[in-house]
Amino acid sequence: MASSQPHVVIFPYMAQGHTLPLLDLSKAFSGIGVKVTIITTPLNETSIQTYITKNHHIHLKVIPFPCVDDLPKGCENTSHLPSMDSLVPFLYATKGLQFHFQQVLQDMSNSDDEGLPLCVISDFFFGP
Repeated sequence: MASSQPHVVIFPYMAQGHTLPLLDLSKAFSGIGVKVTIITTPLNETSIQTYITKNHHIHLKVIPFPCVDDLPKGCENTSHLPSMDSLVPFLYATKGLQFHFQQVLQDMSNSDDEGLPLCVISDFFFGP
C-alpha cells in the first residue's frame, strides 16, 4: 500500500539557475509535510545534498548521466562545460536521461512504500 503522505518528484535541469529555485520549492513543500524526491545525476548529487541537508522529507534518486560524443566526461552541469560549443552535446545527453527517469517512476509505482507521486515538477529544457 502506498504511503498516505503527499509526495512530489522534482527533476531540475542541470544548471544552477534552474536547480536552485526548484531546491527552494522542495524545501517549501517539505515544510508543509510533503515528501519530495529530487532526481539528479552523480556529479550534481553532492551540491544538492549539501543544500537539502538535515531535511528528512527530501530524498535524492541518482540516475546516470549518459556519455555522448563531443561532451567531455564529467560535464553533468552547464557550469562544467568547457565552452558554449559543448552546449548542444549537453542538451543531447539530457535526452538520454529519459529511460532512467522513467525507471525511477516505474520503481515508485511498483513500491509498496512510495507509489506514484502526486506530480512531477521539471524544467522545460527536458522537453515533452
